[in-house]
Amino acid sequence: MSDDFRIVPTLYDREGRPYCASINSPVSNTVRAKCILPPNKVIPVIFVPGIMGSNLRGANGVRHDEIIWRPDDLEWVWEAKDLEPAERQRRYNKNTTRVDFRAPVDEDLLFDLTGFRSKEINGNWNAEFARRGWGSVMQGSYAGIMCLMEYHLNRIYHNRQLSGYWRGILSAQGGARWGVLRGFRRLVEQELLRASEYWYPVHAVGYNWLQSNDLNGRYLAKMIDHYMNRYRRLGYQCSKSILVTHSMGGLVARAAVHPSMGNAADKVLGVVHGVQPIVGAPAAYKRVRAGNEAVGITGLIAARLLGWSAAEVTPVFAQSPGPLELLPTKRYPRHWLSITKPNGNAGWRGEQIVVRALPNADPYAEIYRERRAWWRLINENLIGPARIVDPKITPWNGYLRNLKRAESFHDKLGNYFHGETWLHYGADPRQRAWGRVRWKFDGWISGIENGVSNQQINNPLIVSDNFIGKVRLQVPTSGRKPLIWSHSIASAEADGDATVPHQSGGAAPASVKFVARMRGFEHQESYDNENVQSVTLYSIIKIVGKMG
Repeated sequence: MSDDFRIVPTLYDREGRPYCASINSPVSNTVRAKCILPPNKVIPVIFVPGIMGSNLRGANGVRHDEIIWRPDDLEWVWEAKDLEPAERQRRYNKNTTRVDFRAPVDEDLLFDLTGFRSKEINGNWNAEFARRGWGSVMQGSYAGIMCLMEYHLNRIYHNRQLSGYWRGILSAQGGARWGVLRGFRRLVEQELLRASEYWYPVHAVGYNWLQSNDLNGRYLAKMIDHYMNRYRRLGYQCSKSILVTHSMGGLVARAAVHPSMGNAADKVLGVVHGVQPIVGAPAAYKRVRAGNEAVGITGLIAARLLGWSAAEVTPVFAQSPGPLELLPTKRYPRHWLSITKPNGNAGWRGEQIVVRALPNADPYAEIYRERRAWWRLINENLIGPARIVDPKITPWNGYLRNLKRAESFHDKLGNYFHGETWLHYGADPRQRAWGRVRWKFDGWISGIENGVSNQQINNPLIVSDNFIGKVRLQVPTSGRKPLIWSHSIASAEADGDATVPHQSGGAAPASVKFVARMRGFEHQESYDNENVQSVTLYSIIKIVGKMG
């Protein structure tokens, strides 16, 4: 019999069961059909995206079924980029939105997975990946890593030989490109051989990132159950899943496995966290006060969608517990917010000294609930441009209620991690993040250049705020022109990934199994980095080794 064969594409029935279909051929045709079907033992790999990485649609009768958030859709992006603050507040409302699963998977990505350019095959696979939740997440940032996991976790061996991809990981593992490692243990081929006994269907769980991550964690726990039950109904052995997270998705996953929230730890074999703001990120404060920064074309589009200024960011942020939960927690190193002034006669261009540093213990009490001070988080006048009237609560009290939810979530989550956690984060001096936010003295506008006290710096009147990080301040003086000067937010200074600083990304407890402190990527696109991809797949195989 000939050793020649042709690959018959794997397809999925309406329940998600894989099968192959071929046709009879003449006896004279000795080319055999090769069908590749997965093992009977299944470990679903579930990807959990970061904030704003989940698609949203209208719900509860408001803009019902309209696309509310889908950054892959260029037509939607063009329409949404110019929304006024009031319209942003109306649209991005946690009570009138839900997860949108309807986005199709890109045909080029399907070709990468199947190797076939067939409308029938693409339609079949698109239906399967819709069942797996791929349409609920932003493909621009996440389809690459999801396809990579789907392909290489299920093709560890080819023709009984270890694949070239996995040979490359065995060769490169632990090298300088993986960064500074804690808990590293070399991966050996025997572990890959054992891992090849399982099928790893990749799923995605988008969530309503405007809601509290307590609720999102409970939702993720239900979806873990849903997917695992699906495979058991199809006759597969499925007792555990693996979670892979990006950014705020790490908080969602930790809530999902937390005993007081999702309580799904016994259904999760392990978790791979990427660039998680473990104890929050000062960038959240900066972006509320000064809008989103734009780096490159992608960053420019993202900044326009998310808000250029405090006037655009505040109305959404103040009504959304999810974004509020990205603020630095009580566990973040204290004194991350500071105010400086010139040191003596050095002049405003010279050395500056800190005249106030916050928080001393509790950022909620000392910063986030502050209502009047010029360095406060929330400008009360920017909260309610849509004039959504609730006779039972003022806009400020509505913000405080959402803030309380965020604080409760932080307190409940604490330092809890799944017992089998593998983690990587960015600590790159070329990707500076706000490890702290410093309001620096910019210069005098009116009055004399001496005699301003620390008390005056801390408690002036606000002359103006440009909502992109610069304020003009004034101290009245008797018989003289008033002192007027400006303060502005200084540039980011900490090694990080341009969003999460190393102080937060690396704040995992000693109980975490593996930590990679890495360089070479920006926060949102971290999973496009080849080294991050290798670390992720290495971590998954190591986790699989825990199966009994």
